[in-house]
Amino acid sequence: MNFKDALQAQHRELDGEPVPDGKPHQFHAFGDQPGQNSGWYLLFPDGDGCWGSPHPHRSGVWHASNLGATPLSAAANG
Repeated sequence: MNFKDALQAQHRELDGEPVPDGKPHQFHAFGDQPGQNSGWYLLFPDGDGCWGSPHPHRSGVWHASNLGATPLSAAANG
């Protein structure tokens, strides 16, 4: 499992690949109205990240280092 798989297990499928730039990004989450993007994630260049959404009230933390992944390969593999 990678960051994208873990996020999508709790939320919707992302459009495209997660961006490993350490900045907040939004996505359309379960329960959002059309055009609403209440889901958010941050993915850092080292492969660690987090995400959340108010619909449903879920959040998660991803530690690529716990899986033996190299920093950018974890982010590049989405």
